[in-house]
Amino acid sequence: MVLEMFFSGFPRMVGLSLFPTLSSLTVVGQSINSIHSLDYCPLLKELWVVECKLNVNY
Repeated sequence: MVLEMFFSGFPRMVGLSLFPTLSSLTVVGQSINSIHSLDYCPLLKELWVVECKLNVNY
């Protein structure tokens, strides 16, 4: 399953638990500053996050 989000201004991502077969997630031009619950997507192989307000914590 593939999910793509382009230029719609979502402030946060919720509900990833509803996509357990997600294999590719593309997020472009969102107001998202964090992405949680990726552990609900064990089949995720490809993640693209571009032009977002994402904070990266190591």
